[in-house]
Amino acid sequence: MPRRRFWPLPLFIFAGLVVVVAIGALVYAFGTVERPRLGGTYVEGIAGSPMSLNPLFSSFNDPDRDISRLLFSGLTTLGLDGTVTADAADQWDVSPDGKPYTFLLRRGVRWHDGRPVSPEDVIFTCRLLQNKDTQVDPDLTSLWQRVKVEKADGESVRFILDQPYAPFLTYTTTGILPQHLLQDVAPKDIAKSGFNARPVGSGPFKIREVAVDQVTLDANPDYHAGRPYLNSIIFKFFRDDQALASAIAANQVNGGLLRSTVGKDAIALVGQNREMGLRAMPRTSYSVLFLNTQSALFKSKAVRQALAYGINQEELVERVAGGLGVVAESPVPQDSWAYNANAKRYPYDPAKAAQLLDAEGWKVNPNGVREKDGQPFKFALLTNDDKLRVATG
Repeated sequence: MPRRRFWPLPLFIFAGLVVVVAIGALVYAFGTVERPRLGGTYVEGIAGSPMSLNPLFSSFNDPDRDISRLLFSGLTTLGLDGTVTADAADQWDVSPDGKPYTFLLRRGVRWHDGRPVSPEDVIFTCRLLQNKDTQVDPDLTSLWQRVKVEKADGESVRFILDQPYAPFLTYTTTGILPQHLLQDVAPKDIAKSGFNARPVGSGPFKIREVAVDQVTLDANPDYHAGRPYLNSIIFKFFRDDQALASAIAANQVNGGLLRSTVGKDAIALVGQNREMGLRAMPRTSYSVLFLNTQSALFKSKAVRQALAYGINQEELVERVAGGLGVVAESPVPQDSWAYNANAKRYPYDPAKAAQLLDAEGWKVNPNGVREKDGQPFKFALLTNDDKLRVATG
């Protein structure tokens, strides 16, 4: 969930690879207009497998998140640039003090079983998010416990925050659950409910078949935003990125998302398939170096800036991510509406880094190590076992 944080150093966003089908040869000429056609099946390869297609738990697993977004509708959704747009809610209103939010549900939003989505479904979903027994992300529960939810006039739902919180609208993108199918399940049992394997949502696609190695979705003809162009989507699951890369190269799938950790050889293998196209895309995640400002080493802003100038970020992207990444100047992606092009930058400048450290009293001793008052400039880096982060460290 979004949090208020301070970012002391430039960040690194590592790209994944999206492999898409090259469907025919398109000739572009002046006046050419492309129009989508109805029909067809798209086969998507995924590294990993789903654990729960319930949107309340999908944040724990990428395959769950990818599939559940097609099965469920939230009150709102996110556009390509990260802006919040309407989904199951037709419109909303925020009070001048930034606390009450009132959402009017769109007419014609229905569950895949034909029943209408109601304000009671929204309230039911929020109650589950507020309940510790539901076993969702504790940070998510903590946020929703500070929100009062109630039915307003007609088909409206009102949320009342205990204090203004600018990112709140992004939390209303969470998929709404059907009360009529889950109201008899205790919150502590939701996580192991059979609903999570064959869920009923209100999104653009609905479950047709669930198997060990794949999930098949069919277009929802009654989707409130219009029927999807595709007839169906098949998600095929593979052991890891290497297995997925091999499947893409062998035309076993139409496309898939490869993380940069897959390695240059696997990417080159995929690139040899002329029926596929490779496209590098930044992920909405990054590797960041947090400095403990309570440490004697990092209390000084000049020292922190020296480390920023002393890190060759471009080289890290090339060596660690195989060049499939971009240097980020903030935690906000460059294609987001919130990106600040004027954010402070720290280009690689070892001379400036040395100058700052010298000014702070960290001098180079005869052994080539910087020290101050007899203490060497030395610290430990801690990370998890993610290969990218280990290599970055």
